Amino acid sequence: MQSRQTLLTLPILLLAGAMLTGCNSDAPSSSDAQQVAEGIFASCDNMKVKDFERVNGIPQNDGSYLVQVKYTVRLTPPDSISSYMRDTYPKTLAELQAKDKRHDELRAQYTDRLHALEAVEPMATTQELETKYPDLAQLSAQSGELINGPQLNSFVNNTMSMIERNMVDACPKVNPNITMRMVNVPKPLEKFAGDVDIPFNDTYAMIKTDNGWMARQ
Repeated sequence: MQSRQTLLTLPILLLAGAMLTGCNSDAPSSSDAQQVAEGIFASCDNMKVKDFERVNGIPQNDGSYLVQVKYTVRLTPPDSISSYMRDTYPKTLAELQAKDKRHDELRAQYTDRLHALEAVEPMATTQELETKYPDLAQLSAQSGELINGPQLNSFVNNTMSMIERNMVDACPKVNPNITMRMVNVPKPLEKFAGDVDIPFNDTYAMIKTDNGWMARQ
């Protein structure tokens, strides 16, 4: 038979549990938070939210909630991007990488040859040595020729800018800062030849309205 103390304590525990349950049920649900995430990208067919997870909810003194979430946005590049990244970009990239490698090889040969000649003729200037030794001048000229024309770093940076511009144009109603943030994540850039999954970790400020929980404006 239960003691009098146990019988008195039980209703208090049940009441406390009910209050906690009521508090938690009044917090934004995973579905509420997911609607916020989907609303950010709803205007663009090239971006879809997937694998959504509500991580935590933190109540605020004013009745609002900070909701921590993580999810993935699947970015489907328009044809203007995917076709270029599939057909043109890899070929040009390989050519510039080979050019860069050849330049480095020639500069190394030039430096080794110059140091060897300086050891023999320490008083001679570089210009004098290049005039006296045609092979040294030739190495200098050959490496210099490879500096002209498109360069690897500029090509990659320009391609990144092209992807940013095209994605902003494809999704004009999505905040451009979010679009550019997404574009800067995937590496190497060849990934933009097809669908790209981009991870997000965000915190939403949400408030209860007559229409349910919504993002605080």
